[in-house]
Amino acid sequence: MSQDADALELAKSHRPVLALIDGQVVESVDGPITLRHRAAGNLIVTSGSIVACDPVLIEDGPQPFVTRIEPGHYPIILSTARFPNGDERVAYATLRVREQDPVRWEAARRPGDETDDAAWYPVDSGKGCFMDADALHALLDRLEREETDESVYEQMNIGPGPLELIGEAINATPAPTCGWANVSLEPDTAANVVGFSAGWGDGGYITYLGYDAAGALVCFTTDFAFFGEQSEP
Repeated sequence: MSQDADALELAKSHRPVLALIDGQVVESVDGPITLRHRAAGNLIVTSGSIVACDPVLIEDGPQPFVTRIEPGHYPIILSTARFPNGDERVAYATLRVREQDPVRWEAARRPGDETDDAAWYPVDSGKGCFMDADALHALLDRLEREETDESVYEQMNIGPGPLELIGEAINATPAPTCGWANVSLEPDTAANVVGFSAGWGDGGYITYLGYDAAGALVCFTTDFAFFGEQSEP
């Protein structure tokens, strides 16, 4: 079997594989859907603990994944789905750890996720994101300060808080249903937040870990559930 045929067979049984194929066309009942890669910027990882969540729901205390990576700068690649009617949505969001191709996938679990079916995060704002745990802590600290100084904020009319700023930055893109933003949290932390539109919007979405033939971690990929197992690439 050729290398391309191997890739297609893997894509049929593992949906996240489609996230890494730029220009892939997937047939659907509505016509061909074209997947294109968009560079959303580098995620600055300072602690090595990765969080994927709805950025507006961080007060619910999302947990980082059990699987850690080395601190550094890692590219976030969005695979956007363009439909025959011109609509475009974010189908997958990938944090690239290495350039090798994945040959094995498993759900990225957090502490307390006993099964793969439990390893998903809720979206209520139509947005998702990747961030380091240090960024999460910085955002929670900012929110706590805002609550403490709420009357001061109101008197000074300072404007939107950090969560609103992330949402506004994503919505400011030309296509808000397919937007993304790289938001700095300095001076509180060097870590940042890379946020993006989440597929069709609200729901529950799983992040997968991709491993290469040598067993090394190559990516974290959030699947926004566009394509079922019967999708034919």
